[in-house]
Amino acid sequence: MSAAPKLAFGIALAIGLVALGVHWLERPPAGPVEPAWDRDHCAHCHMAVSDPHFAAEIQTADGRVLFFDDPGCLLHYEEANHPTERAVYFHHSRDARWLARAATGFVKGARTPMDWGLAAVDRDEAARAEPNPAEATHETAH
Repeated sequence: MSAAPKLAFGIALAIGLVALGVHWLERPPAGPVEPAWDRDHCAHCHMAVSDPHFAAEIQTADGRVLFFDDPGCLLHYEEANHPTERAVYFHHSRDARWLARAATGFVKGARTPMDWGLAAVDRDEAARAEPNPAEATHETAH
């Protein structure tokens, strides 16, 4: 093989590796992305995302990851901006783990960074925490 074909092969191989690298870097995250705590800012209120217990994120269809310092900020951002979402995650309020939106429930009354008062928990835990209206108004006959 002469020098010209070897050079052409080397160039083609380099271009292929660059294209593969770009494709790999542009892939959407496979799950939740940890924010840079105290450095990333909330997409809604612009405060630093500091407390993992109340963090949330939207992964958009175009590959952006938007962080939020409070579940209420994420919900209000969605209402105002209608982003095209690929995934939404809420950080569990007590455990060091993220919950996909479908697995998330909320309990009210938490002291959250922006005072929206919603703490993310497992969906079934939230269902157990909500009072049953029928039981709350039921009176026992004497």
